[in-house]
Amino acid sequence: MLRVLNAYRRAQGRPPVKAQKRLRQAAMAHARAMAVKGFFSHDSANGESFDARVRRYYRVTRFRSWRVGENLLWSSGSLSGKRAIALWRDSPGHRRNMLDAGWRSVGVAVVRMRSARGVFRGFDVTIAVTDFGTRS
Repeated sequence: MLRVLNAYRRAQGRPPVKAQKRLRQAAMAHARAMAVKGFFSHDSANGESFDARVRRYYRVTRFRSWRVGENLLWSSGSLSGKRAIALWRDSPGHRRNMLDAGWRSVGVAVVRMRSARGVFRGFDVTIAVTDFGTRS
């Protein structure tokens, strides 16, 4: 997915983003939580806001500025990186997020869950999360 994302960014004249371990951990934790608990939201199941959740992984200390963004997607069955980027590209808000020239780092997570409960209504689902960030 990162390769496809960066190809899209380059084609649009944006710099590539680099994989960042802590953002990937934030994305993976959120994707797993959504899959297991059956919810789909930028906020955590306990109501914690997106930025507070990501801040636990992608720390602010030692930096003057900090900014994060997130794209979420779920699909019944499997989901390729190419298809995920295409779906986000077709959504104005998600496209804006992917093409933000200020992003320097990204964490990508994809989780598959069989018979997912809650909002997924028992479907086999694939959940994709990209957490974008920049610190300076």
